[in-house]
Amino acid sequence: MPDSWLPYLARGMGRLLFGVLRVRRDVALTNLAQAFPEKTEEEREKIAFNSYCHFAGLIFEFMKQSRRRPEQLEKMITIETPEAVEKYLSDERGIILVAAHFGNWELGIARLATGWKPASVVQKRQRNRKIDDRMARVRKQWNMEIIYSRGAVNRARQALRQNRIVGMLADQDAGRRGIFVPFLNRLASTPGGAAALHLRSGVPIVFAYTIQEGNFKYRLGIVPIAYNGECRPTRENVTRITAEFTKILESFVRKYPEQYFWMHRRWKSRPSQE
Repeated sequence: MPDSWLPYLARGMGRLLFGVLRVRRDVALTNLAQAFPEKTEEEREKIAFNSYCHFAGLIFEFMKQSRRRPEQLEKMITIETPEAVEKYLSDERGIILVAAHFGNWELGIARLATGWKPASVVQKRQRNRKIDDRMARVRKQWNMEIIYSRGAVNRARQALRQNRIVGMLADQDAGRRGIFVPFLNRLASTPGGAAALHLRSGVPIVFAYTIQEGNFKYRLGIVPIAYNGECRPTRENVTRITAEFTKILESFVRKYPEQYFWMHRRWKSRPSQE
């Protein structure tokens, strides 16, 4: 399928899912009301609709990814923080890369894995085995391997010792045992695995973003996650680091809300005091 078709297909799919089938429409609008109470209902509906179109486009883009070449990704993606990328990805200790369901994280990690060092991506196994196998094949093509959640800590530490990127998406609800940190006006249960891995391994931890700027045009950058405390994996230390990268994510979501995954029940779990 020609690339020129994809934006129109994504728009049509977004219209179908949001306006006709209304898949998780109430969840998205409730989340947006929580995050942006200052916006009008019409403004929030527009953000939600554009978010559906954006993620439909990501699905189509991922389906095309197996046919792309590294030089095509180089043309599509501009490195916005070249000095930081070179500094942290040239380190021989490996690196922990925290990202979120924001922008186009799949293309971003593929660009880093083919341009600098191989990556190991932590994720849950998909229920549909064919989809799971498809994702594994595409990622292998782009110099990536999948680390499934069970036994992920040991495999992630091994990957870091092999000087690999360990990539984690850390913006989904982590249940009652997650780390509750502020996110868009409310405490949100957040995975603490990336912070704990940093404290146990001592390797650098950064936040990565890949912002879409137009059809097949992206800006990729990394932001160091500031932490000057002791390197012990206590809950307090894990919370401080988790809060820091969540704060960075929030700053990007406020600028580009249509590129965030509002369909997820981000504030589903509540802290015990509530």
